[in-house]
Amino acid sequence: MRARDYLKKQYDTNRNNELWKQYKNARNDVNNIIKLAKCDYFKDRMDVAKKDPKQT
Repeated sequence: MRARDYLKKQYDTNRNNELWKQYKNARNDVNNIIKLAKCDYFKDRMDVAKKDPKQT
């Protein structure tokens, strides 16, 4: 996330197409990591809740 934020700051100051591509790739990578983490979290929660329906 820090790399994404750094690239965004660099792009805002320089307005370079290459920096935009790097920022866009970093942004997409971060979003994909967040999506996967959320998916794994909820899968784990549902696996635990299978045994005890009151936890849902």
